Amino acid sequence: MNQQEKRVIRDFAPIILNSLEVKDIIPYLWQHGLISQSVTEELLELNETRRTKCKKFLDYVLTVDSKCTFEGLLSALRFNNVYDFIADKLRKELVSNELFYDYSDALKQTTTVDENAQGDMLFQSVRKIPILTSERKRLTEFSIKLKHLSHNAEFDSLEKVTCSIKQTFYKDKLNNNKQVRGKMSLADMYFLSMEALVSLRRQKYDAAEDATNYFEEMTALIPFTTDPRISSMVYLARCGSSVAMDTKKRFCS
Repeated sequence: MNQQEKRVIRDFAPIILNSLEVKDIIPYLWQHGLISQSVTEELLELNETRRTKCKKFLDYVLTVDSKCTFEGLLSALRFNNVYDFIADKLRKELVSNELFYDYSDALKQTTTVDENAQGDMLFQSVRKIPILTSERKRLTEFSIKLKHLSHNAEFDSLEKVTCSIKQTFYKDKLNNNKQVRGKMSLADMYFLSMEALVSLRRQKYDAAEDATNYFEEMTALIPFTTDPRISSMVYLARCGSSVAMDTKKRFCS
């Protein structure tokens, strides 16, 4: 037995001493090689009270030389369904202890790392990005509609929508009377439509292409979107996917 298993048995010794009749489980333990014949004979022939016999049994189980395992003891207690309640308590306590000590060890390791890494940005709390805003939900719905066009291969319709948004975006961009928030919303819509076009066309990234390249347009739009961080993540994901597809195509050809 390991130390945790022995600790559980010691903690529940009062219940075991008050309930267990050693002669009920000794034959099972001996038949399964979990206790020696000499110890078996000693406990069965011992002219002492039930409680004293039980105490001697526990002393043997907890010794270093004991062959009795924790699982073996539980099986013996459950034999003939006589001491199921003791076995269940021991099992439950062991599981609780294992969870507690595992958590304690992890907590100690975390504390040690934090103490040694003070000032390191990798271990500082990361500020949450407010993604699930009402504006973001609206843009998500718009993106889903664009993706439907993309998945249905309706390129003409998707390109028409994109061109319309593009014209409105550049027109309002130069209009000082337009609110900044409205301009950013148009930039978001334009960016999402470009992302949908990339998805449909499966464009590969090529830095040498001219300014009409979809990826270059997306890159230019990022600073004008509502949240450039989210736009950057979307761009990198789409760009990485396109690079991977192009690499796979070259590898297979």
